[in-house]
Amino acid sequence: MGGRGDRGLPFGAMRRLLVVVSCVAAVLAFAPAALATPDDGLPDIWSGSWEAELMPEETPLGTLTWRPISYAEGVAYVGKHFGGRAFEGCPADGRSRFFRGKYQVGGDLIACTSGEAANTLVGRFDGNDILRSGSFTVTMVEFGDEAEFLGQYFEDDGITVDWCGDFLAGTTPLPVADTAAPLVDLGRATRVGRVATVRLRAYDQSAAVRVEVQIRRAGRVVARTTVTARGDGTLRRISLRLPLGLRGPLVAVVRVRDAAGNAAPWSTARLRV
Repeated sequence: MGGRGDRGLPFGAMRRLLVVVSCVAAVLAFAPAALATPDDGLPDIWSGSWEAELMPEETPLGTLTWRPISYAEGVAYVGKHFGGRAFEGCPADGRSRFFRGKYQVGGDLIACTSGEAANTLVGRFDGNDILRSGSFTVTMVEFGDEAEFLGQYFEDDGITVDWCGDFLAGTTPLPVADTAAPLVDLGRATRVGRVATVRLRAYDQSAAVRVEVQIRRAGRVVARTTVTARGDGTLRRISLRLPLGLRGPLVAVVRVRDAAGNAAPWSTARLRV
């Protein structure tokens, strides 16, 4: 009794195995879904192309195409300038879907939905030859082949107009070209001895982006490298070896470019020792 014998594990080993299995089962039972995001379960009723107009004169604006973007990319734009002013108005609880838009005649848009029906869009437009940059709020009044959105466009320091659009049945967001530059959050840049480390997060519809990092002293580049980073906001640490005997204040300068060739403006951070 209690010996190893021919009937399996000894009692002590069996007890340890049962404890491990029980712990693993408990972790799995209470662990949240790893892929869950605040836009889960919200419908997408915006993807596709729309013939847009300004009312009441029915001034044509051309074809506007919406495509969905990831929650991580979308939420990274909130509070950041788009077309000269901050992208604001998304739900305070974060429960929203995000979209990028593009006019056939030129001009990019960013928007988020509100409500569980996701039938209202709030966003920013960066302007074209017809309208200056501004903000908008539009709501879907029907859905199906006769879908239509109605709302208002608030031109920055300008006019307020009624804006509407008719859905083109059977369209998809696939033809929209990627003309939006990545969004970059540059974190701390530090120096320990001869090693400089730059931390950043990049957000883009591309799975990966190219990051060029320069370390400058008095405007002169003393070290540089180019690496790949993920476009989903994952933290990226980039280290560079500095020249021997380098003294004085240093600055990290970073530029991010996506797969379509769109480049974000240079971002700068002073190196902390």
